[in-house]
Amino acid sequence: MFLPYLLLIQQAFGPPVPAALRAPAPRSASPACAVTPSATDITVCARRGPDQRLSSLPEQPLEPPANPTTFRLPGGGSGSVNAAQSNVNGFTGQAAKLTLRIPFGKGKRD
Repeated sequence: MFLPYLLLIQQAFGPPVPAALRAPAPRSASPACAVTPSATDITVCARRGPDQRLSSLPEQPLEPPANPTTFRLPGGGSGSVNAAQSNVNGFTGQAAKLTLRIPFGKGKRD
């Protein structure tokens, strides 16, 4: 009994329109926010709210890298430990390097 009505409704409205042929949804004509290109600034576009703006962080001075840790070995040798960063085939890796200076022979030892 309902089948003829369902078939009639389908014939009246036709098949659904493909997404590629549908009209795009209307957008507002005003831009979301004014963007100023800068390498150090980040722009976030949002509705204004009360007290949502964060203050800028103070400039922090760059500290020189720490000196490598050195130590003395028995017999006149010395050693040091360094941290290093290397780039191999586009991948960055962290490493710890141990350098040993061991004197050979009876030469001058420092």
